[in-house]
Amino acid sequence: MKVNKKLIQSLGVVTFLTLASCNGVPVADVENCVMPQESILELKNVTSDNLLNAKADPSDNTDNTDSNQPELPPRDCVIPPKAVGADLEINAKLMKFDETQEAKMREALIRLKRIVNSELFKERVLAHTYNGEQRFVDNDGLTNEEIYYKIMEGAETLLPDVDREMDLDIELYYSSRNVVGYTYPNVLQIWVNKKYFNTNSYGAVAANVIHEWTHKLGFGHAYNRTSSRPYSVPYGVGTIMKELVNDM
Repeated sequence: MKVNKKLIQSLGVVTFLTLASCNGVPVADVENCVMPQESILELKNVTSDNLLNAKADPSDNTDNTDSNQPELPPRDCVIPPKAVGADLEINAKLMKFDETQEAKMREALIRLKRIVNSELFKERVLAHTYNGEQRFVDNDGLTNEEIYYKIMEGAETLLPDVDREMDLDIELYYSSRNVVGYTYPNVLQIWVNKKYFNTNSYGAVAANVIHEWTHKLGFGHAYNRTSSRPYSVPYGVGTIMKELVNDM
């Protein structure tokens, strides 16, 4: 991950008051499928801090499975066809995840990578509508097609090179507030609230990650809950990601 230090320092001089956050509530349980074994090798650029081998915090245990009920064999995921020329990679650093939480995030990122590079994702982004028009709210003057290609180029505001990588710096934290995750425009870091992360589906986790990452591409949304906010780039793309991942 190449950091443009001069750009970060210049941005750091400015006081940012706007917090880009994703608010919500835990989603209903979604049946999880099993990804192909080779998918594990696709996340070659995902690293974690020294909590990799930490034991799971008992207070984070969210397994509500009835031990008297026999478990059904997991089904294989239905992998959507890859879009022509789509090769976005994931370059991620995970911090403050215990072993169980890291495994969950890695699974979500595997699914995110498959979906963002799929023809289905491309079709959904290009076809996104607001008030009967094919567009996103707070689109920076870009068409749906331009937004899609901006996503696939992977050029973050702080890392402006077109490297076709999602550069992610994700830290897990806890807050009782109704915030799934947040970030600031002058840092690379994304914070993910384990209050929701521990119970969210892979689709919801992937949606939160790409929501916050589109902020890194320069896209924003209204801070308050407005009728148009769900159609902004972060929320609109996040919804597309959640639905496609959960439908695999």
